Amino acid sequence: MDSKELEKIIESGALGKTLRSSDIPSLDLYLDQILTLVEESTENGLTKTMVNNYSKDGLIKPVKGKKYSKEHIVQMLIIYYMKGVLSISDIKRIFDGIYSDKSFSGDELIASYDKFIGVKEKESELCGDMIKHLTESIGLDIEKTDDLLIFLMSIVSMSDRLKSCALTLIESRFPEEEKNQKAEKTEKKKKKKTEDKKSSDE
Repeated sequence: MDSKELEKIIESGALGKTLRSSDIPSLDLYLDQILTLVEESTENGLTKTMVNNYSKDGLIKPVKGKKYSKEHIVQMLIIYYMKGVLSISDIKRIFDGIYSDKSFSGDELIASYDKFIGVKEKESELCGDMIKHLTESIGLDIEKTDDLLIFLMSIVSMSDRLKSCALTLIESRFPEEEKNQKAEKTEKKKKKKTEDKKSSDE
């Protein structure tokens, strides 16, 4: 396998099958219809159990009746793309955070998802560039077992660093409520101690 063949493999894996919002009917759908649509259009292994769990965990908005809107379906797809790297609780923090912005609507979520699909397609090119950099500028020959091992460790390491970056951004933008409350309590205690000390000195 030469570097060009490897580039094609990586690009293909980065791109995958995608489902655009324009492929989703505007009419609300039953869950069975959604599962069929997603299965035919993506590599997503979405199941009834998963969707029910997403509903119970509050990851997707409450459903009126038994039908799901386009916004619900997009929420499911976003969860699918994120759950391979992030925990369900982290994904919930993201959704809770973006929806806490009252100006952020379902239409904006759908538009953001479509922009993401465009970025995802660009990722395949970036992955190809990454492969070229690792194999050529660093001097790796993936035909050699030791170089292939180095290459695999390198891309796994990059994946881990990107995950760490994502988690840091989530913590910074959508901090956990418990941590916020603890920080506020700590700050109040410090303030009270300072005030008590001033009073005793006087």
